Amino acid sequence: VSNLLLCGEKAEEELLID
Repeated sequence: VSNLLLCGEKAEEELLID
């Protein structure tokens, strides 16, 4: 579960950067 959360956070950061 923790891994999934990290993946979600990274996705959000990528979206913000993009």
